Amino acid sequence: MDTQHFIAAVLEKDFSVQLYLPQINREEVIPELMKLTKHGEVSVRELALVCLDELGGNESLKAQFTALYDAKEQVRNLGMDHLSKVPMPSLLPFLWKVLDTNPHEYIRQQTVFLLGKLPTTDPNELRNRSYKETFPLVREAFVIALARMGNPEAIRWVSQEMTQTRGRERQRWLRHVSYINAPWLIRPLAEILDDEEPMERIGVDARPDFPHYLRACDIAAGAILRLGYLQFSFTKPKPPIVYSPEQRAEIRKTLALNRR
Repeated sequence: MDTQHFIAAVLEKDFSVQLYLPQINREEVIPELMKLTKHGEVSVRELALVCLDELGGNESLKAQFTALYDAKEQVRNLGMDHLSKVPMPSLLPFLWKVLDTNPHEYIRQQTVFLLGKLPTTDPNELRNRSYKETFPLVREAFVIALARMGNPEAIRWVSQEMTQTRGRERQRWLRHVSYINAPWLIRPLAEILDDEEPMERIGVDARPDFPHYLRACDIAAGAILRLGYLQFSFTKPKPPIVYSPEQRAEIRKTLALNRR
């Protein structure tokens, strides 16, 4: 497909055009796609961003960052989704700029999470920025990112919130476990092994034999297995999805023995 027909397909909002990306002339298409990221129709802007993300390169990154300021939420979020796949140290100055200038709460929150993943992020700078933040979700993101980076105060806060909350509040903190991904989480997670409150629906109507929900204790047990590199009698051929009282008791016992 030549450049003219490719761009025409993007303007027609034909998402199947992505199939032709390996065949197109990058040098010709990328500048045209950059123009379309400012098109009046939201779907055209979205498809242009998707194509640029597939093509990669500096121009694509520039387009995704520009999209973070788009008037439409779905375009902003698409740009952030694309940037989140490439947490490269070279993005650091651009991410700081987003924190300085972007007014959208979700974009600011996700930017903080990205900064927390970069090994070149200065944790002191991140902490100092947190003091000026006004959005509640973004302030919480600062705490979570700093906990991931090993800040003692943030670790204490996350541990406390995880163990002392219940219901939806606890569920919200459990969702951040995979992002933080640190061994210190094992201790607060162990305190949740008795919480059998349903948290996440996983069942399907066609499988009545399948568990309908993951409970808080199931989420905690699964996370402990991933974080602790410990062996249990029930992990082969593969770990369960829902954990019995006996299995949770074995986890507690093994953790207690390993603390000695």
